[in-house]
Amino acid sequence: MKCDEVKPICGPCAKKERICDYATSETHRVDLAASDRPVTRTRPDLSATQQIPNSEQINDPNQNSPNTDPVHHEPQLNPGYTWAASEGETDPPAPLLEYRSEDELTPGQTSETLHGDYLSPSTASLAAVRWLGLLAGGFPGDNLQQSTVSNIWESHSLALGHSENDDPPQVSSLQRATQVLDSPCGGAASLDVTNGHATEGSALTEMQIWQSREPIELSPDEQALFEHFVHHVSAWIDLFDPTNKFSTLVAHLALRNAGLLNAILALAFRHLAVQPGQDDPVIVNKPELALQYYYQTLHYVRRAMLYPTYKTSLELLSTALIISAYEMLDNSTNDWEHHLEGVFLIQRSQTIHGETGGLQSAVWWAWLCQDLWAAFREKRKTLTFWVPQKPLSALLPHELANRSIYNAAKVISFCATTTTTENIQRQINEATTLRTTLEEWRRHLTVEFSPLPLGSRGASSCFQPVWIRPPEFGK
Repeated sequence: MKCDEVKPICGPCAKKERICDYATSETHRVDLAASDRPVTRTRPDLSATQQIPNSEQINDPNQNSPNTDPVHHEPQLNPGYTWAASEGETDPPAPLLEYRSEDELTPGQTSETLHGDYLSPSTASLAAVRWLGLLAGGFPGDNLQQSTVSNIWESHSLALGHSENDDPPQVSSLQRATQVLDSPCGGAASLDVTNGHATEGSALTEMQIWQSREPIELSPDEQALFEHFVHHVSAWIDLFDPTNKFSTLVAHLALRNAGLLNAILALAFRHLAVQPGQDDPVIVNKPELALQYYYQTLHYVRRAMLYPTYKTSLELLSTALIISAYEMLDNSTNDWEHHLEGVFLIQRSQTIHGETGGLQSAVWWAWLCQDLWAAFREKRKTLTFWVPQKPLSALLPHELANRSIYNAAKVISFCATTTTTENIQRQINEATTLRTTLEEWRRHLTVEFSPLPLGSRGASSCFQPVWIRPPEFGK
C-alpha cells in the first residue's frame, strides 16, 4: 500500500501499527491503552452531543456473560482473539475452512447439514466480530480499543475535501451519519439489547438506530464517486447477476447506512485512482481520501457491531464484500486474503451460498470470483466447500454462467493439491470427475452461449474474434 503522507501517522503505518520513518519528534505508535476521547475533537460543534462510551462498555457489552477460550481454526486469525458468549452458550465447534471436494462429504451430506448443528445468531455474530478484527488489520482481537480506532480515524481528519485549517470546518451529512452511533444514548440502547433480552420490538429499535431515517445527502464529490460505483464498479461485481443487486439494492441500502456508503466511496475512489490516464484533480492530488473513507467505514462498523441485528444484516454483508474488493484493488495481498476469509466466515455462519437467493447469493458469487482469483495467484485452494444442489437442467442461462465460476474454482483447488504416491489414485479419480463435470456443463449450455456471426473482420494474427450476446457470457 502506498504511503499517503498523512502526518503524524500515515494510513498504512497506522493500519499496521508501524512507526513512520519520515516523522521526527511527532512520531508515535497508536496507544492501545489510550483513554477514550471524542472522535470529533476537531469538530467542536458535534463533540458536545456525541461522546464515545468508555472502553469497558465497548469491549464487553455482555458484562454478566462468561468468557470462553479462544476458538482456534485454520487459517489462523489474530493471536489472542476471544469471544463473548451469550447466556448458557458454550464454545461453538471450530470452523472448517479447508477445501472439501464432493467425494469427501458423507452420503446425503450437504453444505447445510455440514455445519447446521451449530449455526445460530450467536455464531453469526462471532463471525462478524472476527471479520471486524480482520478489517482492523493487525489490531489484536479483543484488545482492539475503541479509542484506537477513533484515534486512527481522527488522525486522517473527518473533513473530507477540506484542510484542517478550514474555518469554519464543514461537516457533511455522511460524516454526521458516520458518527450517529457515537452518542451516549446510542451506546446505552445497544447495551440494553445485547444483554440477552432482545425482543422483536427491541430489534426494530436497533435497526432504527444504526439505519438513517432519511437518505444521506451527498456532496458533489461524493455524488460523483457514488455514480461511478453504480455505473461502473458495480458492473464487474454484478457480472452474472441479471438483477444487478449491487447497482440497485446495495446502492439504496447505502443511502441509509453510513458504513456501507463509506465503503462504496472508498472502493469507487480506489477504482478511479488505478485507471490509466486519470487526470481528475481530486483523484490525483488527494489519494488519501480513499483511506479516509476506509477508516470512516472502520469507525462505523466498530460501533454498529454492538447491535445483533447489524451483525446479520445485508448492510454488513455488502460492506464486507466491498471492503474486500477495495483491498484487491489496493494490491495488498495479505489484507485481501484476510478479508476473503472474513467474508467467508460471515457467509458460512449464516448458511449463505450460491443458491440462497437474493442479495446474499449475489454477494456469495462476487466473493467466489475474488477468492478464485486470489487462489490462482497464490497457488492455493479456494475456500468454498459448498456443493450445488440444483441439477444443470434446472438452471437458467445466468445460473449456468455462474456454475462456470464454481467449476473453475474446483479446477484451481485441484491444481493446488500436491500429488504424492499416497494420493495419486484419488487425484486421478478427481480429475476424471472434473472432466465429466465440465463436459456435462458444456452439453447444457443454452443458445445464448453460442457465438453470433461477425462477418469479415480482416486477417487475424492468432485468434478469431468471437461475438457472444450477452457479452458477459463470453468473458
